[in-house]
Amino acid sequence: MKKKADILKDIERLHHAVMVASEHFDVYHGLSNEKYRKEYTDTMNRYLGFFDCTISAHFTAFLLCLTKVFDGNKKNKRVSFYTVLDEAYSTGNISECAKEKINGELDNNDLKTKVTNLLILRNNHFAHLGQLNPEKAFREAGVSPNDVINVIEKAKEIVNLLAYEVDRNSFAFCLEAKTPTLDLLHNLKQYHDRK
Repeated sequence: MKKKADILKDIERLHHAVMVASEHFDVYHGLSNEKYRKEYTDTMNRYLGFFDCTISAHFTAFLLCLTKVFDGNKKNKRVSFYTVLDEAYSTGNISECAKEKINGELDNNDLKTKVTNLLILRNNHFAHLGQLNPEKAFREAGVSPNDVINVIEKAKEIVNLLAYEVDRNSFAFCLEAKTPTLDLLHNLKQYHDRK
């Protein structure tokens, strides 16, 4: 049986995974978004190997980090919303009312559909040994970038619900990586435009 301190560490792990997923998605979306791709295509093509690897790596990282926090397989004992919620309840660290409230958030049909589609996206992209590029994998799974943003935002809320119910605490999610990514592209473009 886990102690409160162990449950709090698991909640910190969830917070970290959601924060990392959010930052990786910021980079991935900043580099792959058509709006920015049009402006920075020449710049990115100058460093094609780097940006190709970077886009793929950030896609992989956000997808794996985000889907693992929603892993509903309780048998594997991985840290996920479901396992932490069960541990917190079984050890008396949250009330039945709080458990029902958080379960209600996790069982929301819209969220469940989006998470299921993200799992399909993960499986299509990785189970087929990369035969699908990320854009095609998104289309086949029926997932949009806005869906990902919504799931990330809901994951942040759930982390904070857990943290508050267990320890009257919450986490800040104040880091973002989109601005520095676009700054990098802008600076590279300016450098090459001056030559």
